[in-house]
Amino acid sequence: MKTKIIVSRHEATIKFIKEVIPGFETAPVREEVTKEEIRGKEVAGNTPLNLAAEAEKVHAVIFDGKPPRGEEVDSIEGLKERGVRIETFKVTKEGRIV
Repeated sequence: MKTKIIVSRHEATIKFIKEVIPGFETAPVREEVTKEEIRGKEVAGNTPLNLAAEAEKVHAVIFDGKPPRGEEVDSIEGLKERGVRIETFKVTKEGRIV
């Protein structure tokens, strides 16, 4: 089983992830991570592509419309009203241009 980690600063998002993604109920939460900290792990939250490429897979928090900013939404119910869902990705780095 892969090590799991949540990357988020938003309390409602953290609660939502722990509620809906199996195995993340007790996952550690970090506001920021390095590539070394997520390499080979199963990550939930929104992570820049260069870091996501280091993870085994990433469960991204996606919204139907415009995502809330900061603390605009402070509850799971508020997230659901905005059309929140989780989509899973495997990100591969193919090269560097500059």
